[in-house]
Amino acid sequence: MRHSLSVGLRKANAHVGAEAEAVHARHSTAVAHGVSDLAGLVRERQPCVVLTGAGISTESGIPDFRSPGGIWAKYDPMDYASIDAFRRDPVKVWEFYALRFELLRTAEPNAGHLALADLERRVWSRRS
Repeated sequence: MRHSLSVGLRKANAHVGAEAEAVHARHSTAVAHGVSDLAGLVRERQPCVVLTGAGISTESGIPDFRSPGGIWAKYDPMDYASIDAFRRDPVKVWEFYALRFELLRTAEPNAGHLALADLERRVWSRRS
């Protein structure tokens, strides 16, 4: 059975060299039996913060800002994300963000989000 924390790990591509393939194999194997160890490490070393990039949410249909297809490819950030833009036209800025807020409100968590939630449950289920 595939564990939710092994999100994104799959067989190595044929294009990669033998060294990269070996590294990939070690990491894939480590994830399979290291989930409990990871939860234990996080539990023991508090506080712990998980930092992700905006890309974790693109799978849920939430666009990032800086990728080639991201928000700033379509909108100039100086027109929507600066104090000067807000002072010039606050309605325009609020309308821009209102569309984003609606998208966020209707988005569903993806496998990456669920894996982080699973890790959090594992960490806190054994604390007390």
